Amino acid sequence: MSETRIVPSADRTHWRGEGLYTRQSMPFTGNFDLGENAHGQLLVHNDDLIDPGSGVDRHFHRDVEIVTWVIAGEVHHDDSSGDSGVVRGGQVQAMSAGNGVTHREQNPRSTRTVTRVLQMWLPPDAPGGAPEYRTADVPIDGRGLVLVASGIAGREPAVVVRNDAAALWAARLPAGSPWRCRQRRTGTCT
Repeated sequence: MSETRIVPSADRTHWRGEGLYTRQSMPFTGNFDLGENAHGQLLVHNDDLIDPGSGVDRHFHRDVEIVTWVIAGEVHHDDSSGDSGVVRGGQVQAMSAGNGVTHREQNPRSTRTVTRVLQMWLPPDAPGGAPEYRTADVPIDGRGLVLVASGIAGREPAVVVRNDAAALWAARLPAGSPWRCRQRRTGTCT
C-alpha cells in the first residue's frame, strides 16, 4: 500500500482571481500537466470560494468528468448542451464533458453570500460520448464516509461518473479528530 500524503490547506497552491479564491491540492492554475500532477485517478482537487455575482465564465471541456460539491451557498450551471440548474449547499453535480461542452458556473448575485465548492476532475473510461449533467443530494450526517461520486459497478454513489476505477468519498469530522482508514476497499474509516 502506498503512503498517504496529506496536504494541509495552508500548504496548498493558492490562487486569487476576480471574485474567485482557490486552494489547489495539485498545481492547476497556469501551464501544468494534469496527468503528471495527478493523485491516482484524481486530476484536480480545488477548494474554491466564489463571491456573489462571480464565478467561472464560459469555457470548453472535453473528455473529463467534473464533480462539483457545493459545501455552502449555491452555484448556477448552464452549458451548451442545454442543461442548466442551481446546485445548493449539500448537493453535488457531475458533468461528463464527453465529446465537448462549453459551460459556466456562477454564484448568483442575489445570494449575497460567498459560495464554497470542492471541485474534482477525473478522466473518463473512454473518450467521446454525449455531454451529460447530473445533480443529487449528499447526505453527510457525521456517521462516517459517504460515497459522493463513482463509476465502480455495484456501488451506489450520490452521482455516477464515467470512470469505473474511481470512488470519491466524503465525511464530516469534528475539529481535531484523527482520521485513518483500516480497510480502503470497504471505506471503513475511523
